[in-house]
Amino acid sequence: MDVKLDKQSKIPVYLQIVDQLRAQIMCGALPSGSVLPSERGLAQMLEVHRNTVVKAYGELKSDAWIESRQGIGYVVAVPPAAGKGRRAPPTSRAAA
Repeated sequence: MDVKLDKQSKIPVYLQIVDQLRAQIMCGALPSGSVLPSERGLAQMLEVHRNTVVKAYGELKSDAWIESRQGIGYVVAVPPAAGKGRRAPPTSRAAA
């Protein structure tokens, strides 16, 4: 998993994390069932506050890109049937 942040960007850091993880899931770099780093672990790796990662993971979870499993943590969700489940990324974020 490779996430690069631009802390000088106008795009909030948590959205940068969301966009990059979503892109890695979509291209197959993070396949279904892949275990993601813990909130604290990813926060340390990216040198951001844990709440930033909590917000990013919450966004990905609400859009059905990841799920949380007791005793395991966050994992990449199994893709839903065509046309159901995951929300596509908003075009406004991609254009920014």
